[in-house]
Amino acid sequence: MPAILRALARRRRCHDSVIADPDGREAVVMDSRAGDRVRHDLGKLVDAGLDVAAFCAAAGPLVTRAVPSSTGAAETPTWYALDPRSLLIIGVHGPDCEFDTAAQMRWEYIDDDVNKSIDVAQNPTGVQTLAEVTDGDPWLSPIYRDYMYDHDLAQEMLVALRGTDGQVWATVRLNRPRAMAAFDESDRQFMRSVAPCLAEGIRRGLLADATSDVPTPASPGLVVVDRLGLPVAMSATTREWLALFPGGPWSDGELPLPVHAVSFATLAEASASAVLRIRLINGHWATLHGALTELGTTGTASVIIGPASREHLAPLTAAIHGLTPREQQVAELVLRGHATHRIARRLEISPYTAQEHLRHIFAKVGVASRGELVAALFLG
Repeated sequence: MPAILRALARRRRCHDSVIADPDGREAVVMDSRAGDRVRHDLGKLVDAGLDVAAFCAAAGPLVTRAVPSSTGAAETPTWYALDPRSLLIIGVHGPDCEFDTAAQMRWEYIDDDVNKSIDVAQNPTGVQTLAEVTDGDPWLSPIYRDYMYDHDLAQEMLVALRGTDGQVWATVRLNRPRAMAAFDESDRQFMRSVAPCLAEGIRRGLLADATSDVPTPASPGLVVVDRLGLPVAMSATTREWLALFPGGPWSDGELPLPVHAVSFATLAEASASAVLRIRLINGHWATLHGALTELGTTGTASVIIGPASREHLAPLTAAIHGLTPREQQVAELVLRGHATHRIARRLEISPYTAQEHLRHIFAKVGVASRGELVAALFLG
């Protein structure tokens, strides 16, 4: 366990005072000092070099020190990592994630319901509750009626983790039982205040070291998925691709969450192709493309898995490394082989300014030459 995690684990749990609200439910009054300590600890956690799963596991208990959640499986939040361009879910992390991924992605993209990741990611406020989106009547939500009520998940708050670059890197879901009061404005304000920090932790987590040296397949894979999320056809190379997805190994008939996200999003859109980018366990990047297909009388989605093209990869890797829009323009011209003076002329800046941008880019990406920069940003 990294030293930072041991230190955070030793911190005293001192988030709040517990009183009763007028209805007899436990209401939490946040200690402002506890909120400040949580912000400080989250800042240290961002610098710990954790991958996305480890960051979410460590950040969850910190968040609930300031915004307590329910007991049991949902005591700490559930995190939904997103592709910031398509806003499709690329991974789910939480204390109880042994769920049916096909069913969850079908709910996210097919079922008629409220308070989904895409909803809060597109919400300018970045925070919404189930009570808010149902006008105080959660029974209007099918998932509340069918699942949440029976599991004593009476309150729900969903937060978009929007970084300082304006991109949404994840969402996080917090729940409370009936015995606790609803999330209030202080809870909302706190989560808004830490959302950029949490987004930064997710973003940096995508740069974690590879855990496998298995080569990427030479040819694309293809899997056809039905409306229940079951694979009905698969190309010979698909299993090689699936073995490189985080969270494996995958048994027969089992598909990684990103495949379900793309297939159900494709089925939901009907006329558009869903696209998602994901980092494989060998450190390379793959792109998943969805397309509607017909198999017999049943509509299905074909998901093509292949190496990420420069068009799909460059904006993502540049954003992951924290490049500004201007730095991204400079990096793109480096890829095209332009010398510094030509970059300056194209962008109407001085050669000195262009060189300063390059110096900052090299430092952020951790490279020392243009060749290394191209490899890091555009070859994955």
